[in-house]
Amino acid sequence: MTPISKTPVPNDQSTYIADFASRSTAIEERAVAGRSNSWSATATTDEFKKGMRRLAGGVCLITTFAHDQPSGLVATSVNSLSMEPPSLLVCVGRGSNSHDSFVNSGFFCVNLLNSADEDLARLFGDPSMRAQRFAKGNWERLMTGAPALNGALANFDCKLVRQFEYGSHSIFVGEVCQIRLASEDISPLIYLNGAYTSCASGALT
Repeated sequence: MTPISKTPVPNDQSTYIADFASRSTAIEERAVAGRSNSWSATATTDEFKKGMRRLAGGVCLITTFAHDQPSGLVATSVNSLSMEPPSLLVCVGRGSNSHDSFVNSGFFCVNLLNSADEDLARLFGDPSMRAQRFAKGNWERLMTGAPALNGALANFDCKLVRQFEYGSHSIFVGEVCQIRLASEDISPLIYLNGAYTSCASGALT
């Protein structure tokens, strides 16, 4: 019987662990490359849009202040990223008129809308009403200078610390500088299947 060869273990355990981790990473990278090369993507943009319309999302207004004027857009593509430091990410299409304002200012505020804010969400989603977006609602500027909507379920005032490009969008990573929370029951505005809706309100804890 042919004896099974074994990789010699260095006397220095840390060297062995580092070598093992390096070889494991290389194996994983080759495996991922092999899998991706064997796939033939069939998903279309239209199918992707239809599928994502079925993912319910909380509606937010992402706002900033650049070139001596407020700017913002309505979005559902907001996610928490890290607890330490508190941070979140926002995905913004590079074709958006507000995109460069976020880049130039270096800060933004994520305003979580409640179910009574549907008209405001529609206003921010209408390109023809861009100049009137901040005429509705009660706004004030927080620590960074970004406009914060009074009465929102929560305001996350962020400084822009990272920006990544992928496909049609920029991914903005914001480190949260200030948080303001509503004092009433939570009744969020939800976007689902191309329409605004709401869910049952819940008591604050």
